[in-house]
Amino acid sequence: MLEYIAAAIISYLFGSIPTAYVVVKLATGKTIWEHGSRNVGALNVKRTTGSLGLALITIVVDVAKAMLAIWLVKTYFPSAVVLAPFFVVLGHNFPIWTGFRGGRGIAVLLASSLALDPSFALIWVALWLIGYLLTGYIAGGAMIAHVFTPAVQKLLLGYVSVPLVLAIIPVWIRYREKADLIVSGRLRKHYWGEKK
Repeated sequence: MLEYIAAAIISYLFGSIPTAYVVVKLATGKTIWEHGSRNVGALNVKRTTGSLGLALITIVVDVAKAMLAIWLVKTYFPSAVVLAPFFVVLGHNFPIWTGFRGGRGIAVLLASSLALDPSFALIWVALWLIGYLLTGYIAGGAMIAHVFTPAVQKLLLGYVSVPLVLAIIPVWIRYREKADLIVSGRLRKHYWGEKK
C-alpha cells in the first residue's frame, strides 16, 4: 500500500509543475489563463507570447517531467507503476500550485506512453491526425484518439495498456469545455493562431 501511495504522490507532484504558467509569467509577466484560450498549455503559450520557441520549451519540460516521474516510479515502486500515468496527468491538469488550473494533459499523456508503451502513443497520434482531418478541429482529433486508441491497440496488438487508458480520464474531464464548444459551433476549425 505504501508503494502505491508513494507512486501517486511522486507522479502527481511532478505532473503538477505548471510549466506553461511559469514560462509565460517569466517571459511576459502575464497570467496565462487570462489570455488566449485560457488553457495552461503549450499551444496557449504560443498564443499568449507569440513565441514558438517558448511553446517548444514548454512541451519539452512537460514531456521531461512526465517521463522522469514514470522512470522514478518504475525504478523504485515498480508494482505501483499502473497508477503513475493517471496521477501525472491529474497533476498536470489540476496542479495544486495554481489553484488546480492546469492544461489538458496531451503532452504528459503521450510522454507517459513513450515511457511505458510507445505503441499507444503511435496509435494515438495516428488517430488524432485522422480525426483532425475529418473534423477540422484540433480538439476533435484528440477526442477521437481518446475514444478509439484502446480499441485499436486491442485490435492490432491483442492487449490494452490499462495505465494509459486510466490516464485518459483526467484528460476527458478537461475536454468537456471543448466538446461543448464544438457542439454549439463556437470552436474555430483549423485553429493554431494567437487569438481565441
